[in-house]
Amino acid sequence: MTSSDTSAGARPLTIEESAFLLQASERVVSLLALDELWSVSLTAAQGSREADVDFPGLLGLSERMSDGLRELEETLPRAAELVNSQSDEALVAGLQRLHDEYGPTELFDWLLGDKPAGTSLLDVFQSAYSWIQNNIAHERSILWDKQALLRGGTPCDPDFRLRFKCVLVVAGLGAVAALAAAGAVATLGVGLTVGIGVLAAAGGTALAWDDSGCGKVRPAHG
Repeated sequence: MTSSDTSAGARPLTIEESAFLLQASERVVSLLALDELWSVSLTAAQGSREADVDFPGLLGLSERMSDGLRELEETLPRAAELVNSQSDEALVAGLQRLHDEYGPTELFDWLLGDKPAGTSLLDVFQSAYSWIQNNIAHERSILWDKQALLRGGTPCDPDFRLRFKCVLVVAGLGAVAALAAAGAVATLGVGLTVGIGVLAAAGGTALAWDDSGCGKVRPAHG
């Protein structure tokens, strides 16, 4: 795919717009990857003696996650605006390109066909951005509470909330679908990194759509 391979009805993106969507998707991947490291580290800590737990390291990692949440919050409004500038048909075509190039996944299949009746792909992506904006402050406060436990020498529960991670994956793919619709994925080299990488970074648990309810309820509803 080249930069001229735009989907039918897609609005071409400027270099600045493409770079911004790339940055937004990279922030999603980074935050999910940090959460995976946080989860692995905390799970290990819970089975260790207190003296063997790297509390400074865990606190430092949590600070990176807090910074990632802040950066994501700053990025989302513009990302939502750029995704919204593409038609639903163009986004479907963009996501289909990712599906065809990197193989089917449960998430791709759900987004492309098994959505709630009457819900467009654009609606799903915009609902994801709105849901995260409405919930990111709460997610940050949960993280702060966990940091307080760590400062007191007590290991805390790992992970962002499952639903937060699920919706975050959808939001990240919204940015990539817009890039793919405009033909920018291959030229920016993010198809593999984000289209598939974001799914791997989220971990298998975050993609257990039936268990979490992420594949059953629109992101804006809860």
